[in-house]
Amino acid sequence: PRALCLTSFASHSVLASATSAALTGEMSKRTVTDVEAENKALKDQLCALQDRLARAANAGGHYYASADAVEDRPDDEHMPTYGNSSHHCYRMLSDYHELDCRERLNTSSYVNVFFEDEELKAANLGMRINIADQTVYPSSFRVHNIVVNMVAHLWNCPKPADFDEYGAFPGAGTVGSTEACLLGGLCLKFRWRKWYAKKHNLSEAEVRKVYPNLVISTCFQ
Repeated sequence: PRALCLTSFASHSVLASATSAALTGEMSKRTVTDVEAENKALKDQLCALQDRLARAANAGGHYYASADAVEDRPDDEHMPTYGNSSHHCYRMLSDYHELDCRERLNTSSYVNVFFEDEELKAANLGMRINIADQTVYPSSFRVHNIVVNMVAHLWNCPKPADFDEYGAFPGAGTVGSTEACLLGGLCLKFRWRKWYAKKHNLSEAEVRKVYPNLVISTCFQ
């Protein structure tokens, strides 16, 4: 055991000597400019850590009494190195919302609305659902189809031939009415192409060169 310990000590001594020699060689190649640059980088890291510690200490306090509320406009082109507390982030977004989205005072458009608590809860339920994946969320997509069917019946849409197979009219839920108007316009355009091609005996490629004269009322947003 003693011989083994001596051998191990000797090995560590040789390794330490080799490492020291290598570091000495590297140090001899460094210039004063390199050392100053490293010192500056270390100081920057220290300042960042001190700022991070200060933010962490204030994270549990009120947002308007924290450094987050008084700092300059953050860099909006890059991901921040350090994040913020969740309630501070919510307060930031709430301030932006206050500037633009006081719905009950908005008389310039149709969005002066009031939500009941149950509506907000129902909307929050949908945030956990990826409606594009029908196989993973079949029950949620059934709710989607129910709404589509209600709208289709409201507008007296003709029932498609495959209704019994799919149980729904052709349609898609959208985030807002603007997207719905765009999809409706595309459907109108495609139906017009089929009608125009049949009337004038044009191929699919030929009818694409013809543009419809679409007249829209001033009610269109």
